[in-house]
Amino acid sequence: MRFVNIFIPLLMLMAVGIGNAAEKTVTKAVSVASGFTSIDVANGIQVIYTPSASVSVKVTATAEDMEGVKFARSGSTLKIYRKMEWFGHGGRNKVIVTMSAPALKEYEVSSGASIEITSGVNLQSESIEVEASSGGSVSANGITCRSLEVETSSGASVNLGLVKAESVEVEASSGSSARVTGSCTSAGLTASSGASISAGELKASSGKVSASSGAGVSSAIANLVRSSKSSGGSIRNSAK
Repeated sequence: MRFVNIFIPLLMLMAVGIGNAAEKTVTKAVSVASGFTSIDVANGIQVIYTPSASVSVKVTATAEDMEGVKFARSGSTLKIYRKMEWFGHGGRNKVIVTMSAPALKEYEVSSGASIEITSGVNLQSESIEVEASSGGSVSANGITCRSLEVETSSGASVNLGLVKAESVEVEASSGSSARVTGSCTSAGLTASSGASISAGELKASSGKVSASSGAGVSSAIANLVRSSKSSGGSIRNSAK
């Protein structure tokens, strides 16, 4: 009995050791051709992106998960995703893609993926589009552009700070959330189906706001041209 009492904990310790060894991560440089102006990230991949003059991409993951990480080009879009298996997720461990590239115009995330932009994006004469769905998220500080379009849905979230743009359009639905701060000339904010838009720190000269089906919008629009709410929607405009 004493042997059994010693042997079982020993097996448990060995199992923990093997498990820890399996969880060890590695970092690998990936060759990606330049020329893309948008990224599309899916399946739980976490992207940490820094605007830069040159392209550099590294992946940090376990050896097993590393095999499932895929990069593909579709026109001007770089797609980054994790290969899915028949049963469940393609991997249960975190996969981090650290990349630098010239300023991008479009950012799309889905299926629990995320993009963190670590420094300002300056495309003063261009339009920038951000789309997040199915639990995906995008965060950034310091976006300068001509127009900014944000779309969130299905529990996704977008957090953009210190925005400077002529126009900002935000559409949130299905329990998703969007937060935008900064300043713009015109703003269009539309929330539905339990979604929320926090734009109380986005100073806009004029704009339109709509909230429906339990959604909520906070804004800071000096000249609120139109305000529409229905089915339990709420709007709070605090411009001074």
